[in-house]
Amino acid sequence: MNKKSNSEVLERAKNYPYKRPKGSFLLENDRIVELKGRVLDGDLKKFIPVLAYGSNASPEQIRRKLSPIKEPIAVLSATIKNLDVIFSGQFSRYGCVPATITNSDGTMLYTHVILLTKNQLKIIHKTELPEYRYGELKIPIIIDRLGFRESIFAYVFDFGFEKDKKFIAFDEVYAEKRNFLTLKHREFLSFVFEQIINDPLELDDLLISIANDRRKLDEYRNRIKKMSKKITLKSFTQILPK
Repeated sequence: MNKKSNSEVLERAKNYPYKRPKGSFLLENDRIVELKGRVLDGDLKKFIPVLAYGSNASPEQIRRKLSPIKEPIAVLSATIKNLDVIFSGQFSRYGCVPATITNSDGTMLYTHVILLTKNQLKIIHKTELPEYRYGELKIPIIIDRLGFRESIFAYVFDFGFEKDKKFIAFDEVYAEKRNFLTLKHREFLSFVFEQIINDPLELDDLLISIANDRRKLDEYRNRIKKMSKKITLKSFTQILPK
């Protein structure tokens, strides 16, 4: 790979879960419109609400997956209790350690919900499955503009990285009354490589090797999985894969 493409790989790996507005917003091809006091027009019932607790709430990632965006995509702020966002027990194909969710008694999670059409959901399935499972999480949630819901659709990964028998939560994702240690994603990347390998390679070299070499990706996935614990997520009903 050339120097420029190496830089792009490293930015994508290190910057996960990417920047996003704190509140609700509309995403278009060339701009982000924060809703704040604005009215959200249209028939919202035609959209499928999906919990966006990781990069799927980020304009950068949404554009990467769903471009060109022909109609504005609504990403709404939401709160959900007894849930937290933690580091999963896997590396992505581009080198980050993506998020997953687990039950966490007493925690109040401040997150987002993305409203997708059926066609958009099919596209997102291709980026998430089969590593993640898609289904319905039957936990009460309050969504801006939509109000109270008894459940929400979500993608979940079944293993979370564990240190001293505890998961590690994403510092970039705001929550109150957490039960886990928190780290920023860049800090976690350095930490996890220290835990799983004895190789003296620099972090950048390790990330580039994951993105370029499927064998390295599989090797590091196997190593991180050995230090991960299976998550038993309450009240989740799997829809896909069938």
